[in-house]
Amino acid sequence: MSKAKQLYVIESVPALKKLLSNRSVTISNRLRMLILIKNNKGENFSKNKLGALLGVSSSSIQIWRQLYVKGGISLLLEDKRIGFPPYSPELNPAEKMWARFKRAFTNQFFKSLDEISLFIENTAKEINAAIVKSTCAYKYIFFDPFWNEI
Repeated sequence: MSKAKQLYVIESVPALKKLLSNRSVTISNRLRMLILIKNNKGENFSKNKLGALLGVSSSSIQIWRQLYVKGGISLLLEDKRIGFPPYSPELNPAEKMWARFKRAFTNQFFKSLDEISLFIENTAKEINAAIVKSTCAYKYIFFDPFWNEI
């Protein structure tokens, strides 16, 4: 296992907290990352641990660290990319629907693109609200009244 990279944060915690006020979630997570690192000088946080603490992917943490090292706080705050959440299929139930399509598509033989198009079209027509609910199967998603309307 590789060792966590050490990052030296120049700004003070009060200065970072001041920057934190009235910021979007994307920017505030970046600042929280720096605060966590600054507050825990003795412990080098891995990108995985920081990602888990902040609720973003480890790749987002890695990009933010690189931005900070390259251009300091200004480059970190100027970057327009958003941080992605860690792999969370419950936040994107469509993943399970695509898996359903893939399973139906597996071991099929098609002679032309038209046959593939027809297969996909017919498979999509078979899907209804009950199938979507049972396939996605994340019960807490269905607490929203939207799901009762379909």
